[in-house]
Amino acid sequence: MKDLGSMTLYKGKLGDVQLIMWDALPNCTAECSIYTECPYDKSRLKCEMRRRYLESVMESLEAGVKKKDEISSLTIGLMVAPLFQSLISFKIFAHSLDHGVMLKNKVHPIYREIRQTIKEISSLLKDLGLTTDDKQKNYLDGNSEFYDEMIKNGRTVS
Repeated sequence: MKDLGSMTLYKGKLGDVQLIMWDALPNCTAECSIYTECPYDKSRLKCEMRRRYLESVMESLEAGVKKKDEISSLTIGLMVAPLFQSLISFKIFAHSLDHGVMLKNKVHPIYREIRQTIKEISSLLKDLGLTTDDKQKNYLDGNSEFYDEMIKNGRTVS
């Protein structure tokens, strides 16, 4: 994957599928709510914490994307990746709150946004067949590719 965090939309290919992704990151500035405690290099132009977060998410999704069609790739690049960016933004904001979880005897609204974003991501991943449950179900249903791969790697089915 190339130019992660830049304004370019084309991020290269994942298998035979072109990845188009909106993943533009904000600049690293002293106005950031966690700037003083951020453990990453502040001399970089873009926020390194967000870049590494997105990089780790995309690495985790990469194997699944390679097996998907163009529509699934677009969904990941233009819906899932931006949702993960929103999630890290919400988490950074939540971390910066002085009062923690509670706000005047109520849970701060940012936590509702975090939960909702996680639900949306989970729903999209499930629709794309990228969840652990979906992969396990495929194996249990007798996915022949799984068994072919096992045999190719010298493992037997008994």
